[in-house]
Amino acid sequence: SFSYVLTFVGAFNMFFADVVSGLWLILIGWFISSSAQSGLRSTLAEESLRGLNASELMTRSLDTVAPSTTVEELSQAFVEKKHNGFPVVDGPELVGCVTVHDTRKVPRERWRETLVSQIMTPRDALTVASPDSSGRDVMMMMARNRIGRVFVLDERRDLVGIITRSDVVNAVEIREGALGLQSGQPERVTLSAEQGMN
Repeated sequence: SFSYVLTFVGAFNMFFADVVSGLWLILIGWFISSSAQSGLRSTLAEESLRGLNASELMTRSLDTVAPSTTVEELSQAFVEKKHNGFPVVDGPELVGCVTVHDTRKVPRERWRETLVSQIMTPRDALTVASPDSSGRDVMMMMARNRIGRVFVLDERRDLVGIITRSDVVNAVEIREGALGLQSGQPERVTLSAEQGMN
């Protein structure tokens, strides 16, 4: 597929030409193969994220659950909110993340007695960024850790937003579209993307 071609070309460039451009081609290839609905093509470049930071990329309106939520209540929230994961917060503080996959570890008959705090991934195991982190750094975090979301925490370690691959793709789409309109060229990227913890 096209993503594999980009990855191969990027690896070749890293070893025989320009390391930075090679790495970006590999990242682009990974984004294309990882984002099911993305239509990114080779027009995606480092310039698309230049000057953007985490606070500009992140989704601010978030659905969360408390550590004391039962797995049964959590399963209902998955259905109602149509998410496959939630940040777990104690007040404003991020304490973990829980996903649909985590619920599968618990037998159905124990859902009423099992709490989210018992099955969640703790905060220390999550990938986090500050609001001032650059968009490029966020994309590198995702690629390096092979993850689909980065949690944005303020100086008090409170959760202020989440950045997903879709958020990054949307930012690139907007930037590429704006550049195309300014130059009189048609927009070069077409995609639909989901935000938040989807």
